[in-house]
Amino acid sequence: MSPRARRARGPPRPQAEPEPAWWLNLQAHPETTVAPVDGRRRVRGRAADGEERDRLWARWRELDKNLDAYAARRPGRTAVVILEPSPGAAAE
Repeated sequence: MSPRARRARGPPRPQAEPEPAWWLNLQAHPETTVAPVDGRRRVRGRAADGEERDRLWARWRELDKNLDAYAARRPGRTAVVILEPSPGAAAE
């Protein structure tokens, strides 16, 4: 899968407690529809982990110098969310 086909979502309000409702809903029902500027599409959401999470977190840290400070306010690890095209999904 092309890296452009996947979309990463910034940390869900890294300072927030509890987890935001959209993230809880996505965990319970990972198949959903997104509507970026290039067209609506079906995706499957998941949390990044391991090297993938570390790489994406480092990238967001470059964009937001306060990211680690915000994340330190949370009792647990902040999720980095990946939205991948559902099998057979195409832009609408």
